[in-house]
Amino acid sequence: MFLTDLPMINQRIEQKGQLKVLPQKIQFLNFLYLNRQELQMRIENELIENPLLELKEASDDNKESDDLVADYKGVEEYMYDDIPDYKYEYQNYLPETSHVDKPLEERVDFREDLKKQLGLLETDEVTRELATYVIDSLNDYGMLETDVESLAEEFSFKEQRLIETESIERAVQLIQTLEPPGIGTSSVKESLLRQLERVERKDPVCRKAIELLSLHYEQLATGSFDRIREQMQLDEEEFQTVIQYLSRFSPHPLIVTDVEEEKKQVIVPDVFVWKQDDRFLVSLNNAYGERLMLSNCWASLPEQLSEKQRRQTNKYIKSKTTAANWFISAVQQRENTMLKIMEAIVQLQAAYFEEGDTSQIKPMILKQVADVTGMDISTVSRATANKYAETAFGMVSLKELFTEGVHNTEGETVSNRIIRQNIKDIIAGENKSDPFTDQQITDTLKKNGIMIARRTVTKYREQLQIPVAHLRKLSAQIQH
Repeated sequence: MFLTDLPMINQRIEQKGQLKVLPQKIQFLNFLYLNRQELQMRIENELIENPLLELKEASDDNKESDDLVADYKGVEEYMYDDIPDYKYEYQNYLPETSHVDKPLEERVDFREDLKKQLGLLETDEVTRELATYVIDSLNDYGMLETDVESLAEEFSFKEQRLIETESIERAVQLIQTLEPPGIGTSSVKESLLRQLERVERKDPVCRKAIELLSLHYEQLATGSFDRIREQMQLDEEEFQTVIQYLSRFSPHPLIVTDVEEEKKQVIVPDVFVWKQDDRFLVSLNNAYGERLMLSNCWASLPEQLSEKQRRQTNKYIKSKTTAANWFISAVQQRENTMLKIMEAIVQLQAAYFEEGDTSQIKPMILKQVADVTGMDISTVSRATANKYAETAFGMVSLKELFTEGVHNTEGETVSNRIIRQNIKDIIAGENKSDPFTDQQITDTLKKNGIMIARRTVTKYREQLQIPVAHLRKLSAQIQH
């Protein structure tokens, strides 16, 4: 054998960067993402699975006793009042604290209906699980406001396994095959297109409406009707027929009435914010960190155990003790993180928390809170997701307090949430038979000192899921 016949041995040095996240870090981020109700369920499950973990009862020193003696009611109260006799007859049969209310109306949430439809489809378990997650992420109009990249990231951290964006997209496409048409779409344009595509018998007018939305929606939004007619080769009467047909469809898959708005489920706050003297105070709703503790039920082992049984038992106790210690530490760290972040938010939005005036919300991004607290942006993002604060003026979604901004004519920075609210108010007060175009809305905002481009108004209007002026006009005509 010659040397030339021997296999060549090569050495190569490569430098490759790789980001690794510790499992404990992922679990802690999952703790931050949980709201109060989800955290309570997580703790209850842990108490069941780990016998070395205990939860002390919450002390409530301020709770009033139910056995307090009622205030004395003098004879004159009963002799010289104008309370009808039937009131006293009613009280003879029911306690004073009881109320006769009409029974709660049983109402099936559209998300539950979608999940039932999903259960009838043939698909793999992963796609079904992702589709269920997406359904729970839909807003009350049945539309998907969160992009698929964010959904994939949130699901990956929550379930501690990597989910690709393509998998979420397949789940979204599956949901869009369900009823009602347009469910799971992310824009008015997409919602209308999905509804038109589901029309069984597509006549020429329907096909032209699909062409109008697919190829000329931006021109429709700007009111370039002459250009659209020329490109679609339609005369004015034919164009009006297509628009009239298009206006029969709702811009949203679901229509939420005022009655349905009132039937929304009660939201449980995660934190409380109140003012004492001249400063704001922040506290958690039912903190668990100081109440979780190790149990001493396994402090001494039974004497009749064999040596092997003792080793196995000690190993089990050590494992459960380590898990319990980590769990207690994670809950305490979560609560400390929540308090620090909420205190920073209150500090940055002090003017808003004075009276709850949304016009006082200042532009605030995650990085600002991260800089104040010294935490990562991802930590701030998960700690504020799906969280609510109870204030003197009502419930506040923490995510709603994060907005970017633009400068007005006076040099002040105006939150884009305030700009969207201004656009919404302008459209709400418009003449329904002659609604404002995006350019007219832009001009009105300029008169109010807010200088933004028309395309920005269009973007914000679409984020509000409000159709273009011409569609609003035709919709008003049909309703009347």
